[in-house]
Amino acid sequence: MRRFKSERQAQRCLGVHAIVPILITLRLFTPWGLEKAIAEWVDHYNHGRYHESLDNVTPADVFEGRRNEILDQRAPVKARTMTKRKIHNLRLAG
Repeated sequence: MRRFKSERQAQRCLGVHAIVPILITLRLFTPWGLEKAIAEWVDHYNHGRYHESLDNVTPADVFEGRRNEILDQRAPVKARTMTKRKIHNLRLAG
């Protein structure tokens, strides 16, 4: 078992810092209520939340092999956006 310097470090490494306040706020007093809330949170984390470390795709997209397809679709939009931003910044610079 890994040892942590503090409880806060353990929460950050284990990812529980995001869910604990939610569980407290929801006042989940039953085990099945807690199980449901955790399952919903895990589903959101894996399917609904984009991860910067994964080039802003979901873990489910990476797992199912859709990462490159998604990034290929986004590439033209990103290139246009970066060009517009560069032109805008050059105009501001004068």
